[in-house]
Amino acid sequence: MGKDLIIARAGIFSLALGSVFVGLAKNSEQFIAALVFYETESCYGPAIISIIAAMAGVDSIQKERTGSLYIAVVFMRNIGAIVAGPIVSSLLRVGMSRGGDWVGLPFFVEGGIQVITIGIVFSISESRYRTLQKQQDDENEGTAESS
Repeated sequence: MGKDLIIARAGIFSLALGSVFVGLAKNSEQFIAALVFYETESCYGPAIISIIAAMAGVDSIQKERTGSLYIAVVFMRNIGAIVAGPIVSSLLRVGMSRGGDWVGLPFFVEGGIQVITIGIVFSISESRYRTLQKQQDDENEGTAESS
């Protein structure tokens, strides 16, 4: 989980910064440079799914539930995309009507939301995961010994 956690943290941090940079871009050169930085977040999705799987125990203990976990994650991402579409559209409409720097309003709002996500991702503790994993291993050994 260590490498995945580092990748997830770097990915969500680059997404937040990239969102702000895209929102601040004044010309196409700045926009392209910001977009390159923004797209480095593509590593975030697989890394966070791996962390969720590890913390849920489906990677080692409950292998039969791996598919259900991945379906739940994809379902939630799709619901988020459905809800976000009209909101982003409205923010862009407001930004376009005001003009100037306001055109980047959807990206500024996204960056603000990502700050909350950064807090969540950085609060994940690998030591807590190891403690939970050790407890689950001890429970499994106790169950195997009693059988």
